[in-house]
Amino acid sequence: DEALKNDQGKPFHSGYYSFGVGYDSPSAGATDIWGLFSVSPKTGDIWEEYSCERISFPALQKIQQEIMKKTGATFASEVVQRRGLGCTDE
Repeated sequence: DEALKNDQGKPFHSGYYSFGVGYDSPSAGATDIWGLFSVSPKTGDIWEEYSCERISFPALQKIQQEIMKKTGATFASEVVQRRGLGCTDE
């Protein structure tokens, strides 16, 4: 949890936790990066920040509905936070 926060103990993007995914490949001279992802703890909304692509698939949508039922948040209520990622609304 602490690795997902900045030096002030806050998420890198307000309302989202950000993390990078990469792997070491024997055929590459460096670590291959799959992406930088941001996740909203209020909705389960997931964005890949480099491409500004929203991650969505049926099983995730079901989990997101459960999260939003518990938090009372919606994707629409997070427009301002989503813009903080540098991505358009859709």
